[in-house]
Formats: sequence, structure tokens, C-alpha cells
Amino acid sequence: MRSLSKRDRLYMGKRWSWLKIRSTIFGKQKESLFKEVKTFVLFIGYPRSGHSLIGSLLDAHPNMVISNQLDALSLFYHNYTRNQIFYLIWKNTKKESNKGRSNSGYKFEVPNQWQGKHQTINVIGDKRGGKSSRLLAQAVFRSAIQDLPNRTKSKLKILHLIRNPYDNISTMMTRATKRPGRIIDETLFKEKLDSYFTKVNSNNLMIQEGNFDILNIHFEDFIKSPQSELAKICYFLEVEPNIEYLKDCASIVWPQPNYSRFKIDIWTENRKARVAEEMIKIDWLERYSFE
Repeated sequence: MRSLSKRDRLYMGKRWSWLKIRSTIFGKQKESLFKEVKTFVLFIGYPRSGHSLIGSLLDAHPNMVISNQLDALSLFYHNYTRNQIFYLIWKNTKKESNKGRSNSGYKFEVPNQWQGKHQTINVIGDKRGGKSSRLLAQAVFRSAIQDLPNRTKSKLKILHLIRNPYDNISTMMTRATKRPGRIIDETLFKEKLDSYFTKVNSNNLMIQEGNFDILNIHFEDFIKSPQSELAKICYFLEVEPNIEYLKDCASIVWPQPNYSRFKIDIWTENRKARVAEEMIKIDWLERYSFE
């Protein structure tokens, strides 16, 4: 396992201790809220692949509670209990709902539905796609989550969000240039290419191992047919979607994806070919091309 980042060390310090104490107390108090939970869901994927959108839509269902960027996988790894983590997820959804389920300048509020509240909780989970994929690239984390069904007393289901790799990598490079001293050059391109396909190969290994119940969701398909794709996700998670829920969720989905690859002038034929060379190794990326 690689060494922890400075941020992770801080997280495990004062903030970690505070979280542990608070979640122990309130997790026990709220235990009855979680007695009907049947499914625990994790997200894996890549930057700007629709995790925030889909996580927010699922949280709008009356029987689902999905937190935003809590990092539940790390909490499980550091031995937080079922009640502690479920409480922190529940608390996070209320906080995120009060903020309008906003992320990266977008708001994902669903009208007339159940964000930040619930009827009976049957599905609970955390949206942290990129970070979860990065952690699961390490065998120790893949091994640890195999025990999640026992620890959560529920089925583990994983949503794998996929987008055109050229769009993912374009966004990763564009976001990196917001940091002082970073420019789009060959060094940055190789860094983001390697980062992206490290996650791809890790997720592909999990799929091939067959130890996890994983649903592939192509972002482009979701944008094109949000009601049918959202219904497919709900049935995978074993909850019933009613038509009003599907319509209200579809009302906030964009009419088409943001094609990031066409917005930056960095895609030489050589760079396109290097991405294509990696894509051809992965079955669920075969559909994509730069054009």
C-alpha cells in the first residue's frame, strides 16, 4: 500500500478523531433509521463522468440515501462501524441538500423529490468515484471491501461510471492547469494519461475477477435517455422507481454531454493514438473514439 498523502494524514488526525467520537454517539442514536437497509452502494469511475449528477438523482429517491464525497471506503478501511458510517452518510445528505447538491459549479437539486430526507431507507451509499477507484487500485483495499456485506449487513453493489476517455483526460488536464505553474505539455499529458488508465485497469480487474456486483453506466447513454437509464440503475439497486421520480430527475439532466476534447487544442495525432492504444485493451471502451 502506498504512503498516505498529507491530506489523508490530516484526515486521520484531529478530524478523524472528531468524526469517530461524534459518529459513535449519534450512530447509536439513529440506529433504527437503518434497520431496513438492504443494499450498500459505492461508485467507481473517472473525473467528470456524471458521479455527482447520478448520486444526486439517486438521493432524490424516497428509499435511497447517497452521500456526496464522504469517502466511506476509507472509513470502512479504518474500522468505522456500520452505524457510524451510515450515520455520517445520512448526515452528509442533509448537509448537501441544504447546499443544493452543488459540485464544480453545478447544482443538482431535483424538484418535488426526496433529497436530504427519506421514507424507509433500503439503499445507502457514498458517491466518491475517482477516489474510490484510486484506492481500489491497491489490492489491500480490494480485499478489504469483500467483507463489506458482512459489516454492513447488506448487499454490496458498485456503480461504474464510464465516459469517453478523451473527454475525461481533457478535463483532467484542464483542471490541472488551474494550479500555479501547470501548463498543458507532454509531462502533464503523460501524467494524466497514466492516472486515467491506472483507474481503468484497476476497475477492469475488479470486473474480471467477478467478486463484485458491478453495473457499467455509460455517461453518454445516460444523458441521451435519462429516464430509462435511471430506471435500470434503480432496478440494479433493487428499488422501484415511480414515473414521477423519473420525470423529475430527468428534468435536470443536460440535453447533451460536454465534449471537453473539442475545447482544448492539444490533441495531436500522436496523443490520440496513445489513448487509442490503451483503450483497445478494454472491452467497455471499444465504443469510443476521438471523433
